[in-house]
Amino acid sequence: MTRKTPPADTISLQGPPLFFFSHYRPIPKNFQQLLALMFAVKEVNKDLILLPNFTLGFHIQNNDQNEWRISFISLSLLSTRGQMVPGYKCDRQDLLLSVIGGDDTKSSRLMASIFSIFKIPQVSTGYNMEHTKNRNTHRS
Repeated sequence: MTRKTPPADTISLQGPPLFFFSHYRPIPKNFQQLLALMFAVKEVNKDLILLPNFTLGFHIQNNDQNEWRISFISLSLLSTRGQMVPGYKCDRQDLLLSVIGGDDTKSSRLMASIFSIFKIPQVSTGYNMEHTKNRNTHRS
């Protein structure tokens, strides 16, 4: 008997997440935050009074704490699909309004250095207070 599992980068809320409990796929440490984000976006999109004429979406990537991968993902969010030309988006209808930074200081700072060039705000998931004191790094 074979059991089909969705691809690693796909999460469905239609049924129980059985594929996360096998020994082949560990549960990510921020899985609860991921589910909360997905639920919040779904609820906001259902409420027509809260944000009229807007639809929220999300694009979730795992950067594996790899600097090259963090840079690549950040630049691909700013580019046309299939081409790495940051700032040039001729075929996209979706507009990138903000990003949620990584869960550690290194990845958040690297993402901020890329997205700040294009004036894309980055929401932090929890910075160390020591790093937020430096106003030169975190301009508003």
